[in-house]
Amino acid sequence: MKTYTHKELVELMRKQITTSPKKAIAALLRIYENQRVDEQSYRSVYYKNGIGFKPQDVKVLSSMAEQAIRNKKMGKENLLTEKQVNWLLKLIAKYAGQLVEGSIAEGKIVKLQKGKFIVNK
Repeated sequence: MKTYTHKELVELMRKQITTSPKKAIAALLRIYENQRVDEQSYRSVYYKNGIGFKPQDVKVLSSMAEQAIRNKKMGKENLLTEKQVNWLLKLIAKYAGQLVEGSIAEGKIVKLQKGKFIVNK
């Protein structure tokens, strides 16, 4: 079983979410869902907790996430427009570390000794 350092996992995540529109949208929705309800409601950042969108991105990424959720509920194939996906692919990279930390917390990535990790399939 292959092991990774934390830095390698973040780089792997960054590569995945900036090259695959499907994975970028999944990452967007995961970050949005992890935000506190009041931050979602007001499309704002109230807490410095390392969870959710950064202040400079919160309005645009929350709007995209809400649109993707609506379109998913309506059964639409394209959750975002092509222009939105292009913006998302540029903005989502900075959230790779947060996504890795979330995967560790959920047990999808397991920490071994000496700073090594494995990915649960």
